Amino acid sequence: VYVNATQINAIMPSNAPIGLAALQVVKGSQHSNFTPVRIVSSAFGIFAALGTGEGPGILQNFISQANQPINSPTIAAQTGQAITLWGTGLGPVTFPDNQAPKAGNLPVKTEVFVGGVSAPLLYNGRTPCCSGTDQIVFQVPNNAPQGCWVPVYVRTAGTIVSNVVTMAISSDPNSCTTDVLPQFTSGYIKGERIAKALVTRTDTKEDIGLT
Repeated sequence: VYVNATQINAIMPSNAPIGLAALQVVKGSQHSNFTPVRIVSSAFGIFAALGTGEGPGILQNFISQANQPINSPTIAAQTGQAITLWGTGLGPVTFPDNQAPKAGNLPVKTEVFVGGVSAPLLYNGRTPCCSGTDQIVFQVPNNAPQGCWVPVYVRTAGTIVSNVVTMAISSDPNSCTTDVLPQFTSGYIKGERIAKALVTRTDTKEDIGLT
């Protein structure tokens, strides 16, 4: 998928054997060392805005086919709204991985939790645009908590839990609120400068052994 001097992005083949395997890079006549990897049928990873696997996730608020903005504290989702979550690792497909994916739900059991509340699922499968990239479409539960950083995670096959990202949920789609340090939240959303200070007091006793 992508190669540069220090990074290679590739798709694990759908027909790769499950279990322990060895990964090697070959460039011309040069062969890298073998690296052990474990291959499983599904292990979903949610894309995050910072590229670290945590913090705000890549989720789109569905308003219309032509209007699906990325969820953020200033573009919050509302309860009952459809959300498209982006990630990878739902599981294998029956068509070639080097061709444009076909839309359709994958057979793996998929669950989405928003603030600890199970969300109704609308779609779980490949995105038609990109091989190896998955979309999960769900509805924000009516009883989901509201806030700027509501945790979201995915569970597949009933046991395999993804990374945890956050999304903003509010009755006002243009903003979100939180009960924790509202001044901090407001400043963060507006892009203002924010500072914090940590003050501690300690007592130290040292025996220097004078005679």
